[in-house]
Amino acid sequence: MAVPTPLPAVRWWSILIGVAVAVILAVVAWLFFNQAANAQAIREVSQALRIPRAPLYVYFGLSAALSAVMALVTIPLGRLHTGGTEHMEDAL
Repeated sequence: MAVPTPLPAVRWWSILIGVAVAVILAVVAWLFFNQAANAQAIREVSQALRIPRAPLYVYFGLSAALSAVMALVTIPLGRLHTGGTEHMEDAL
């Protein structure tokens, strides 16, 4: 099954949105990494269970960074819906 490519008129929009999503996710990752460094410096732990928070912040930062990379990778694939393949749900 071939992946539909965007129409030329909206290709720039697809690129712009993909870059914007990647930039926002990169900023979120950067904020999580900064918070992880801060949490490590002050040895921050959860209130009830005394679990260190720095590893959690690193995990969230890695997740956001990987999502940013994948947002950039999918830009050339043109995953924007171009219409013409609508699906109607069957009534129960």
